[in-house]
This record gives sequence, C-alpha cells and structure tokens, in this order.
Amino acid sequence: MTQKYTSRPKSRALLLLSCLACNVLADDVALRGYWPLREGTGKRAIDQSANQRHGTVAGKAQWVGGDVDIALYFDGGESRVEIPHDPELNLTEALTMEAWVALAAKGRTAPIVGKGGQAYASKHFQLFLGNHGSLWQMSVSDGKQALSVSAGTAELDKWVHLAGTWQRSTSTLSIYKNGIKVGQRKGTVGDFTTGDPLRIGGQTNGINGVIGDVRLHARALLPEEVKASFDNGSERVRGNPVDLFAESSKGNLRVKTIGKIACPGSYPGHIQGLDIDDDHVYWSFTTTLVKTDRQGAVLKTVSVPYHHGGITVNDGELFAACLPKQEIKVYSTEDLSFLRKYDVPDVRGFPGGMDYHDGHFYIAEGTRNSTFPHVYKYDKDFQHLKTYTIPLHLHIGIQTIGRFNGTWWLGAYDSAHPTVMLDDDFHVLATRHDLPTAYGVKDWAPDTMVTGVSLSKDKTYQGKALLRQIVRE
Repeated sequence: MTQKYTSRPKSRALLLLSCLACNVLADDVALRGYWPLREGTGKRAIDQSANQRHGTVAGKAQWVGGDVDIALYFDGGESRVEIPHDPELNLTEALTMEAWVALAAKGRTAPIVGKGGQAYASKHFQLFLGNHGSLWQMSVSDGKQALSVSAGTAELDKWVHLAGTWQRSTSTLSIYKNGIKVGQRKGTVGDFTTGDPLRIGGQTNGINGVIGDVRLHARALLPEEVKASFDNGSERVRGNPVDLFAESSKGNLRVKTIGKIACPGSYPGHIQGLDIDDDHVYWSFTTTLVKTDRQGAVLKTVSVPYHHGGITVNDGELFAACLPKQEIKVYSTEDLSFLRKYDVPDVRGFPGGMDYHDGHFYIAEGTRNSTFPHVYKYDKDFQHLKTYTIPLHLHIGIQTIGRFNGTWWLGAYDSAHPTVMLDDDFHVLATRHDLPTAYGVKDWAPDTMVTGVSLSKDKTYQGKALLRQIVRE
C-alpha cells in the first residue's frame, strides 16, 4: 500500500509544543496507534488513538506498578503485545516509533517494538536492543538491504525515551534518546511491507525489562516534536523501574513459621543480627554477644563496645560488622574472646550486615542519607574486590544480609522494602513485605531460613529467632 499523508508545517509543530497539557501528538492524523500500556490487568493493550488497534498481551508479560508507574514487564522470552496486521501499519515511506523502556538485564539482541522479522535478512522496521544487548538501535530492512542507526549504550535500571524515524524521500534514518537526536544515517532501502502483526516485545527472544507509552506515526516527526513528546512523558522517569522489576519477580512464596528460639536475658541494645553453626546460635546485640545452643540455652555472654551490627560465622570464628568506625571485629566461637580486627574503609556509609559465601565475605552497607546502599565483596583477608550498588532507596540502608536457597536476602528498616531478594550479581529480584528480615536472616536448613526478631520491655531488649519454611508454589 502506498502511504498518503501531508506533512505538517513547522508552525503546527510549534503550536503543539505550546500545548503540553494535552496528549502530545494525539490529534496527529498520521498517528497509527498509541498504546500507553497502563491497563494494569487483563490481556488487552488498549490503543488510545482514534484507530482502536487494540493489542493482545501474550507470553509471560506481566502488568506491574501503580499510579503513573504502571507498565508492562517483559521477561526476555516470548513476552509480547501483538497488534493484528493492518495495511495502514506498513509504513514503508515514512514513520516514527516511540517507546519508554527500562532494562532489567541485557546480553543479547532483543526487539522493543516493530513489524516484520527480527533478523536483518528479513523485511522489518524496529526499535531494538542491538549489538548483543549493548546498544539502543533502530533498523529498517527490505530483506536484502538493511539500514541501522544507534543511540549509544543501553543502561540498566533507568527509564529511557527512544524514538526512531525513517523518511524515504531523503533516505534518512534517525534515532533519538530522551528527546535529543543522537544518531542519523542515510541509505537506500527497498519496500519493507509485510503481513506480520505489529509487536511490542519479542516474537522469540525479547527484551528483559519494562515498556510503556508506545506510539507509531506514519510520518517522520520533527526534532522539536520528539522533544515535546519526551517532555510530556517525563513522568516515567520519576518512578524507579527497579521496583517494577522486583514486583515482576515475586512469584508465589508460601511462608510458614515452623519453630522459634528465644534468647534468654535482657540487653541494653536491640538485636542486630544472628548466625548459626552445626550446634549453636550466635546473637549480636548492640553491646552484647551471646552464644546459645540450638534450643536457646545460654552458653556464653560477653559485653562488647558500641556498636556491633550484623555477624557471620566461618571456620571457628565470628565476624562482626562494627561502627562508628568502619571495622570488622573477630571473635572465637568457642568462648567469644576477641581475636583481631580489620579496617574496611571502602564502605562509604557504615558496615551493617555481614555474610560469608563461597570463599568471600560480603558487607552490606548502612547509610545515613537517601543514597543507594552498596554491598562490598572481600577476600578472606578483607582486601576489597568489588562493590555492588543496590538501586533502592532504603531507610538507613541495609541492616542484614544472608544467603538462602541460592539467593541473596537483604533486610532493612524500611516500610516500603523491608526485605529484598537478589541474584548472585545483586540484581534485584523481588521485595517482600510479609517476611521482615532487618534483625537477621540466615540459612537454617533446606527450604528453611532463620530470621531475627527484636522485642523490648522496660527499656531493655530481648531477641528471638523464627524458623521460616519458604516454598515457591
């Protein structure tokens, strides 16, 4: 089908710029579809343009978020929205594609929105994650000749507005990032008409992340129009996409308390963390270390300087994260006698929680401000090896850290994110509100974790541990 349209004069574009309160370009006669992806439920993606080209949500795509942050999460497989083929979607003469995108992971080529096959050797137009998942790109292909252009490095965990334009009359392909033209190429490409549906996400290997506010125009937008569209949709950048990634990964975890252990006695400061070995439980209070058996009978109690935090046990020694100095203090698990200490100046805030895993120590960072906290990896001599950023605003940062069933768990004094689950590279998988872990979280047995609980009475503190059976349904 030959495309017929009339380009709008620049004065019309400037008029649109002066009306950002309206839905930018929603009245454009060349608008072929606008899919906000804000339904929040169901299998239908509503086209809010006058064309009513509604899409079907397929695969494992999930609705996530709330209020302005509602979007559709794509899991990196066949998650997609399919809009049925329509000859008016074969925009071989001129087009603009727009989308807001935030990546949860990268590593392979993956489409964002387009029509036709994913390979260069197939007819298509598409916005996609290219160069093995490292670059934002747009391409058009007639099946023999392809033309592509890049918008630069694709970042993780950040909302990005992408727009790609094609104008056959000038043989020009352009790409915009956050309202600014960052790439342009010229070249000859034949007709790329196909009978395929328009797809948001992947036909096979799709994007791993969230997408929202997808638009398709039957003309190449002017640079000032792309900038206006970005400005009008910038509410997207106010939300943290990591929260959406976490929500998509919660799964159905069934939590059952199957036992508890009380730590006898009262202490001046509250419980900061705990750990176990084959026969014992070790408890860290602010100024006291306690050793009990697994039934809770006290075997040893020692007073320690203010302020001891999270602890971990390895090879007959107990390691405690301490402040106000950035120190790790080491005690014998036999009698809790002090052995030595290590300075950890790489910790930017203060040492909060600790754990030992696979030959390395991990220190979770507490913070005194609203910055993102970190987890620090060390060798056995506490030589700093790597720093991981946890892109969540957590009240006073991270208090506890532990491994359970092959996953990292972080506990925080935070009503929004009291427990955070992460993969081996500390990418956020989920946040949990029904499983507080700010006073300790460690592996007790297969499918069972132990978590600390702080109790207070008459200005003193007590501690107990809950045995929580965790099963993914």
